[in-house]
Amino acid sequence: MAAGLSIREESLNEFRAAFEVVAQELIDKEMLVKTIVTDGSLNADEFNLTIARALQKQVWGQGFSEPLFEGEFRVLSQRIVGEKHLKLKLGAESDDLDAIYFFSTDHLPDKVHAVFSLSINEYNGKESLQLIVRQCT
Repeated sequence: MAAGLSIREESLNEFRAAFEVVAQELIDKEMLVKTIVTDGSLNADEFNLTIARALQKQVWGQGFSEPLFEGEFRVLSQRIVGEKHLKLKLGAESDDLDAIYFFSTDHLPDKVHAVFSLSINEYNGKESLQLIVRQCT
């Protein structure tokens, strides 16, 4: 969530101190641990453009997050694109899948457990399924 406000420069340190006190009262250590909740895995026949289109038509936001899925994949190929993203070809039970892992350039092992969303890649007027990888372990 976001909020906007204006603070006089001479009051900034006082604001920081007050903000820290309130944050310490409201936030416990468990809230500071990054947790990814998924909607589980997809069946082989659910990796398709029809489902990706249906998900893309929805409105997602705070309190109603875009569905995230997880699965085991073989990393068939990987290359850096745009100097800061990994373009991947992932092997699944059903088929080989295109994927992109934004803001990651670390080389992935041969097998990964990935958290991802379904997306549609549009290139030269052609649509194809693409996974947006959110995390790999």
